[in-house]
Amino acid sequence: MNSKHTIAFYNLENLFDPEEGKHTLDANFTPTGIYRWNQGKYRRKIDNLGKVISEIGPKNSENPPVFLGVCEVENQTCLQDLINCDSLSEYQYSFVHFESNDRRGLDTAFLYRSKHFNLLNSKTFSIEVEGRMGKEPTRDILYVEGDLFDEHLHVLINHWPSRLEGSRSTRKKRQALARELDKIVGSIYQKDPKSKILIVGDFNDQPKDYSLRVDFTHDFFNASEQNDFGPGTARFKNKWVIFDQILLDHNLLNNESLNYVTAGVYSPPYLIETRGRHKGSPKRSFRGKRYQNGYSDHFPVYAVFDLSH
Repeated sequence: MNSKHTIAFYNLENLFDPEEGKHTLDANFTPTGIYRWNQGKYRRKIDNLGKVISEIGPKNSENPPVFLGVCEVENQTCLQDLINCDSLSEYQYSFVHFESNDRRGLDTAFLYRSKHFNLLNSKTFSIEVEGRMGKEPTRDILYVEGDLFDEHLHVLINHWPSRLEGSRSTRKKRQALARELDKIVGSIYQKDPKSKILIVGDFNDQPKDYSLRVDFTHDFFNASEQNDFGPGTARFKNKWVIFDQILLDHNLLNNESLNYVTAGVYSPPYLIETRGRHKGSPKRSFRGKRYQNGYSDHFPVYAVFDLSH
């Protein structure tokens, strides 16, 4: 039996179903929207993402992740279709998902193999931040508690506000999320100082940015600062960035039975643009309005643990 196991995080980039939502701004991803999003494109997106998830990990990885956090998924229909696709159905994934108040209807979620992870508790934390139109909701921080094999874990999945309106003008939003995450972690430790906590997400900030370095005050090991993360996990304004990160607290890092081994970015050749001015970037579903049957504008990230009995 292979004692090494992988956990992961993946920004799925606009995983919408083709139906127009009643309460979300998803009209672009419908058959009549600008992307002409239909069942055929949706199914190819599902199959593409399923293939990636089934392979995430180092080169010698024999199994897909025992669990992974994801973001930019519209609803439970998308998650159900994803875990039922050909590449993933044999692994019997389950998922945790809550509808958030995000205006575009894109949420965080948690996929797990119940054979390995016993789900005990889950909930979301949401806050409002000051935006151009006044107070606006952020995407939820998803909290999951459970047992990975025999180890009790707390997992927090994040997708912090984007920089599309400018990194400076949106910085305070991410700082507000960092402070909320800080409070959540503090409350977990208050109940049990020996808690093992894993934080994953697309933070839209880099490891050394103010939000993660100052507003988040707890001393966590950021695995995303390792050399295995290469130039980055995504390209923003034509520069590589490490927005997708995995953080471990020291109770987990120094654990004897579930040993942290390494972390990395999963970026095989088929996930990479091979031509044009975006050569080398993650191959996304659309380049502008042109459909190119890609995957995501982010590479997935992973961490490997060695199970010792």
